[in-house]
Amino acid sequence: IFAVIAIAICLRLLSFWYLSSLAASNPSAEPYPVLAGDSTFYAHAADDLLATHAFQDAAGKPLRAWPPGYPALLAAVKAVTGDIAFVIVLQILLSSLAIALLFKMSRTFVPMPYALVPPLIYALDPMIIFTDTSILTDGLFTALIVCIVYLAFFQLRLRGAFQWGLVGVLVGIATMVRPIAEFLVLVFPTLFFLRDRMVGRRED
Repeated sequence: IFAVIAIAICLRLLSFWYLSSLAASNPSAEPYPVLAGDSTFYAHAADDLLATHAFQDAAGKPLRAWPPGYPALLAAVKAVTGDIAFVIVLQILLSSLAIALLFKMSRTFVPMPYALVPPLIYALDPMIIFTDTSILTDGLFTALIVCIVYLAFFQLRLRGAFQWGLVGVLVGIATMVRPIAEFLVLVFPTLFFLRDRMVGRRED
């Protein structure tokens, strides 16, 4: 699994270098990792947060059409490092953690070497590589979901209120990144209920 993580990190760094060189050769392009579209909005919203300390539209009204989580993360990274591009480091680290957790979850179902297949697919997925190395929410959100599922259903150390409190905090963070995560508030209790009902029948 360490080799898979190393491959994943190398591919993401290679992707960042290649796409940066493409952007640098195009005078009309935004400096990479900012892309046209949603990525530009996130970058501008982060700058606005730093300048005005408000998440607002052009008219100065509170912006409700977009969740504030990702722009707030970009603003925090830029405030500390001076460049939002450093968020790519965080996204790659979280993606590496997701790869390790996918491996641990796979090991509960299948033996080696089959357990390496899901994390390897995740590590090599071109779309995840691309979004991990761009100012986009997809890669970050996917890694958060992997962490949430692991904490909720696969780890054995945390139990009770602390476990579900931590899961709740991560679901809240994921919802601030992409609002679709709010449905996990309904999905997770249902899955937890079904899991408890199936525990006695796992051997069968």
